[in-house]
Amino acid sequence: MELFNSLQEQLDVVKVGVEEISQDAAMCKKAIAGGAVVTLSPRVDTPKPKEFGGKRDAKELDNYIWHMERYFEGASITDEKTKVRTATLYLTDTATLWWRRKHYDIEKGLYTIDSWEVFKKEIKKQFHPKNVAYEARKKMKELKHKGSPLTSQVRQPFYGFISFFDVLIKPSTDNMFKGIYNGKQCHLPDISAVLSRAWSAGVDRIIVTGGSLEESKEALAIAETDARLFCTVGVHPTRCNEFDGSGDPEGHFQALLSLAKEGVEKGKVVAIGECGLDYDRLHFCPSEIQKRYFKRQFELAYAMKLPMFLHMRAAAEDFCDILEQNKDKFSVGVAHSFTGSEEERDRLLAFKNLFIGVNGCSLKAFENLDVVKGIPIERMMIETDSPYCEIKNTHAGVKFVKSVWTSKKKEKYDQECIVKGRNEPCLVRQVLEVVAGCKGITDITPLSKTLYHNTCRVFFPHDLDSAADALLAGSQNTP
Repeated sequence: MELFNSLQEQLDVVKVGVEEISQDAAMCKKAIAGGAVVTLSPRVDTPKPKEFGGKRDAKELDNYIWHMERYFEGASITDEKTKVRTATLYLTDTATLWWRRKHYDIEKGLYTIDSWEVFKKEIKKQFHPKNVAYEARKKMKELKHKGSPLTSQVRQPFYGFISFFDVLIKPSTDNMFKGIYNGKQCHLPDISAVLSRAWSAGVDRIIVTGGSLEESKEALAIAETDARLFCTVGVHPTRCNEFDGSGDPEGHFQALLSLAKEGVEKGKVVAIGECGLDYDRLHFCPSEIQKRYFKRQFELAYAMKLPMFLHMRAAAEDFCDILEQNKDKFSVGVAHSFTGSEEERDRLLAFKNLFIGVNGCSLKAFENLDVVKGIPIERMMIETDSPYCEIKNTHAGVKFVKSVWTSKKKEKYDQECIVKGRNEPCLVRQVLEVVAGCKGITDITPLSKTLYHNTCRVFFPHDLDSAADALLAGSQNTP
């Protein structure tokens, strides 16, 4: 059997080489048919990727995946099954044993891994999640050595194995994740590095929000690139002019409905939004137009039986009136990025099916901390609203922050560091720490479990299993 496996691996290598030659031949034939003279230049050897032995190290696994993808590009490997076969050739030790078990199940027809995305999901499931606590312990030990300046390294306290949702990361139309700031290209697109940091920090799933029809399309496209990404479909209050501006408001609405249906069928669209009212920015869209199309989007939620992802700025009276008028059209929702007063908080909490989302903007002033302190944990969610709403050094809540990532200015971009002034999903840990601090909670793990479970209940009600329920174990008595 060992001899057979060795021969099979060698055969796979030969197949990859044959495919590369076939691609060259196809290009030559096409060029000759067009009357071109073909001169074959020497093939540039693509550096072989480094092997992965199954070490429980998030960085090593992420690097293995990154190097494999660069190798696929350099070797012009596009066939999904060939990618999987090639990737398995660079597994050693424990990783090889894992793959042999998987391969046995595949041969028996018990399992299918027929694409690179599925392979990545499975190898991360095996080696990545369990590594979070291990990495945290290792970093904690490193921090105990005196003389190491905390500002020069990542500082993430060990809380045990904590999982997070990030609600939310905005689509790449915001340009910062494309490396563009104020119209200037400062660095290459780095969404892959941003997501890698998120997964390593314990973020379990991310919801990408739509703020317009086109942005919702892009959000769905982004969500389809990773099994842990999901999205919303909707129109932000400041963008509601696009309904009338399209020349066919009803057609625009139907396009949103069609997109939502497509996303639900793909298992990617989990809410309608971001929709609501924003009276702080009426220069973008008048209040009457905002109200008209906020009401219409409840019809989307009703038709698709989806929760609502809501936005409220300086509009509590009208916002709550519209919620009351449409309370039978949606089952549950979250008023995200809440920055309102205690009175506004209590008005929202009066809707029993409404949660309140907290991020850096919710934690700016001492008055904000008092408001957040009064939100029951069982009615709260945390988020980043990346790339905006970071917790800044001037914020009242910063005194509770314990997790720190090395940051550099965008002009001195380093892929291993976060960009100064740009929020990222990994920083959702800081939001958790500030919420715990302002509530006087010392054991942060039960808090994180409850908040995770809240988000699960709203956006993934049919996906809750014993594992998700286990996250809530021991947290019912959290203050």
